Amino acid sequence: MTINDACLYDSLDQPITYEISVDDDTGGVFIRVPKYYVKDFECGEALGMQSALIFFTQITASSAYEYYQPHYARLHNQPTNNDTTGVFAQGNWKAKITDANQWLQVSFLQETIVSGVILQGSANEAAWVQTYYLTYLSSGNDTWNTYTEGGVRREFTGNADSSSTVQQDLADPITVTDIRIHPLTWQGSISMRMELIGCTVELQYIRNTRCERCPTTYYCLGDGVARPCGRCDPPSPTCDRSPTEHSFGGASECSPCPPGRICQEGYAFNCSRYQYADPCNETYCPPSCTDCETGYACLFGRKTLCRAGLFGTGLTDFCQPCAPGSYNNQSGSAGCECCPAGFYSTSGKTECEPCHPFTWSRGDCTPCVGCNPGECELRIYGNRS
Repeated sequence: MTINDACLYDSLDQPITYEISVDDDTGGVFIRVPKYYVKDFECGEALGMQSALIFFTQITASSAYEYYQPHYARLHNQPTNNDTTGVFAQGNWKAKITDANQWLQVSFLQETIVSGVILQGSANEAAWVQTYYLTYLSSGNDTWNTYTEGGVRREFTGNADSSSTVQQDLADPITVTDIRIHPLTWQGSISMRMELIGCTVELQYIRNTRCERCPTTYYCLGDGVARPCGRCDPPSPTCDRSPTEHSFGGASECSPCPPGRICQEGYAFNCSRYQYADPCNETYCPPSCTDCETGYACLFGRKTLCRAGLFGTGLTDFCQPCAPGSYNNQSGSAGCECCPAGFYSTSGKTECEPCHPFTWSRGDCTPCVGCNPGECELRIYGNRS
């Protein structure tokens, strides 16, 4: 049994927990890698004509005009004129001989799986290939094979104008070292730009045996399958999943919606600042967050009732203490009151205390101040007059 290293170590090169079991009846050996799944790899990447990852020496043809060389046959290529060297390129391949024996060839540096062809016409004239077929070489075989489907040579439909692109996918992708496009019919001249679709054999091997971290909104038991949280795929009226469960990814099971979040379709959405989310249960989550009310402070989607001595405007992360010289004695207050004349408080108080002897206050949230000689007999301070 072979297990790819990607199933045993994470991106930080730390070991991944896995389980191996044996079926007592059949003797079958099974491996589970919880929190991971086997990702189906689609061998459908551009192989490098347009990007020039395929080098010009890898592209040849049966014939070509001087300014229409085979390596100009890159998808979306355009005519160029180098003023320094005087070299002019027309932007596409054009066969010098006009018959059905012409071909454009791409030779790969390693075994490659071809799963599709994209064709485009001339870059500077009304010319394009209307139909074509494919031949190819396989590793260790010098005989050119014709691509067939159901035992019959497939003739692909090409372009109907010079600018648009037409992609044709192969029902049976082929593993090749070299591939040729053979024009059968054309408009104007045998002219084309093109791209090949597929992947290298090496890349497919790596990807086909690679474990991927279980994605967000899914849970992975470790049997190679990613299953959705909070929904069924495809949707079903008898879906047995809780609509309020979620997954941040890398999970072997779904989790209840965390406090302060709105959970939908397996996601756990954050609330905006100064908003909160009412708690979710197993069957219901509010559709949206709520603005924080006065008398409360809201942080990370959770609201906190401000106790006596503190206040909340609904626009703070934390409850704020009453300023010195003020107070409140009820929870859920939106503000604080000034201490009465002759009284004072420090920060965050629920009541005021009398000013010290020979000091007084105005009752306007200002601190107690000392009396000038002969002044305090005329003012109220503390419990004196």
